[in-house]
Amino acid sequence: MLVTSINQLGDRALSPEESVLKLREENDSLLESRRLHRQAELADPNRSAGPRMYCNELIRRLRLCNPHLLFRDGTPGNIAVYARKNRAELEHDESDPTRPDWHNDHRYVGGFAADWLPEYSHIEVDARNLPTREIRGWRSVLLALIKAKAISIDSANKHFGRASGQRSWSWYEQIKSFKEQSN
Repeated sequence: MLVTSINQLGDRALSPEESVLKLREENDSLLESRRLHRQAELADPNRSAGPRMYCNELIRRLRLCNPHLLFRDGTPGNIAVYARKNRAELEHDESDPTRPDWHNDHRYVGGFAADWLPEYSHIEVDARNLPTREIRGWRSVLLALIKAKAISIDSANKHFGRASGQRSWSWYEQIKSFKEQSN
């Protein structure tokens, strides 16, 4: 028998149960695109282990990497990191007389919690398994500073040691991509 009614073709012919299943599959597909690469590993705080470091020790070692870094109060409970602007940035950016001198001479390059930091970052997820918050690790701070050319990879290795352990893949993946972009 040939069906000629448009109401009996396609999705309109699905039962209510089949329609719900179809919508769930479509939603799951949309949600999957919002999840992170290797998210299950990133969401496990035990896998961000490694040596914890208190923020004052992180600052001390970062100053060994670059004595010109500035550390200021950031958003409540956080420390903001500023690096000296290079010559091109100084020439391009206009000085703001309403700001302190250090602000005109430096640029924001990252931040971290004023607390104990895990070696590697991990994330918190909501009921739909979507990332909601990063718990920043001190290696992520190093990566941000390396990418901003505020410290070198060699200096990071010298003062913080080489990455090891179950999450070191992330460090080396990031460093490799940064080295490739630099060349």
